[in-house]
Amino acid sequence: MGLMEKINTRGWGELTTREVGKIGGTMVKKMIEKVEDEMANPDR
Repeated sequence: MGLMEKINTRGWGELTTREVGKIGGTMVKKMIEKVEDEMANPDR
Protein backbone atom coordinates (compact mmCIF):
# COMPACT_ATOMS: atom_id res chain seq x y z
CA MET A 1 0.00 0.00 0.00
CA GLY A 2 2.99 2.26 0.39
CA LEU A 3 1.84 3.86 3.63
CA MET A 4 4.53 2.71 6.07
CA GLU A 5 6.90 5.55 5.22
CA LYS A 6 4.16 8.13 5.78
CA ILE A 7 3.17 6.48 9.08
CA ASN A 8 6.78 6.31 10.23
CA THR A 9 7.54 9.95 9.40
CA ARG A 10 4.25 11.69 10.15
CA GLY A 11 2.36 9.27 12.39
CA TRP A 12 -1.04 7.62 12.22
CA GLY A 13 -2.87 10.89 12.78
CA GLU A 14 -1.79 12.26 9.41
CA LEU A 15 -3.42 9.53 7.33
CA THR A 16 -6.36 10.47 5.16
CA THR A 17 -9.72 8.75 5.44
CA ARG A 18 -9.05 7.01 2.14
CA GLU A 19 -5.71 5.65 3.39
CA VAL A 20 -7.23 4.37 6.63
CA GLY A 21 -10.01 2.78 4.58
CA LYS A 22 -7.45 0.95 2.46
CA ILE A 23 -5.85 -0.46 5.60
CA GLY A 24 -9.22 -1.51 7.04
CA GLY A 25 -10.30 -3.07 3.76
CA THR A 26 -7.10 -5.08 3.53
CA MET A 27 -7.50 -6.28 7.11
CA VAL A 28 -11.10 -7.42 6.50
CA LYS A 29 -10.08 -9.20 3.30
CA LYS A 30 -7.34 -11.11 5.15
CA MET A 31 -9.71 -12.02 8.00
CA ILE A 32 -12.29 -13.36 5.54
CA GLU A 33 -9.64 -15.41 3.73
CA LYS A 34 -8.49 -16.88 7.05
CA VAL A 35 -12.02 -17.85 8.12
CA GLU A 36 -12.77 -19.36 4.72
CA ASP A 37 -9.55 -21.38 4.90
CA GLU A 38 -10.41 -22.56 8.42
CA MET A 39 -13.88 -23.59 7.28
CA ALA A 40 -12.52 -25.48 4.28
CA ASN A 41 -9.81 -27.21 6.38
CA PRO A 42 -11.27 -27.79 9.86
CA ASP A 43 -8.59 -30.36 10.78
CA ARG A 44 -5.76 -27.83 10.79
